[in-house]
Amino acid sequence: MMGACKKDYTAGFNTSLSNYYLNQSITFNNTSTGGTSSWDFGDGAKSTDKSPSHSYNQPGDYNVTLTDGSSVATQKVTIYHGTAAFKVDNETGVNLSLFTFSADASDYEIDYIDQGTVNASTQGTVYYTTDSTIYVGGTLPGTDSTFLVAPPNYPYVLTKNTVNTLSIDGNTNIYILNSLPDKKTKVQNLQSKALARKTNMVKMLAKHTVQ
Repeated sequence: MMGACKKDYTAGFNTSLSNYYLNQSITFNNTSTGGTSSWDFGDGAKSTDKSPSHSYNQPGDYNVTLTDGSSVATQKVTIYHGTAAFKVDNETGVNLSLFTFSADASDYEIDYIDQGTVNASTQGTVYYTTDSTIYVGGTLPGTDSTFLVAPPNYPYVLTKNTVNTLSIDGNTNIYILNSLPDKKTKVQNLQSKALARKTNMVKMLAKHTVQ
């Protein structure tokens, strides 16, 4: 009498994306043909759930391994350097030298980024961050005047796990500042010491000859 044949299982799984953000929950969908699951997420964490969820608190590349019997499947996931991302969108019709920053719990400026010149009708570089809000400012063309985007636009509140577009156009309200923000400057102090109260971007641009 012939003995029963042992079934040869095939391990397999997939995820909806290959790149994720810090602390974003990732569901690993088990497509194996067998009945056992042994997961290694590449960061020291393991699971025996069939289709587990897992998140990473450090950026980098991780090799995730699923073992089903003698069959092994491996897939790499990449974790971005942030819980969200953002880019500045210049819709004013003129080239602008821009900067961005955030504020800490005491309202002091942190994470200042010189965005360089963002040309008219273009978007700047994508940056990853763990900040929840971003302030946008820059220099008015043809002048030394520094501006900060004013309410209701600022601060831009970031949505986690996606690239946020921070738009500036002719209708954007701005403050004209008497100094650039630095680590010793409180955001609220920038507002209170503004050379001009809230004004309209297109009105300020109209006062200057743009080369």
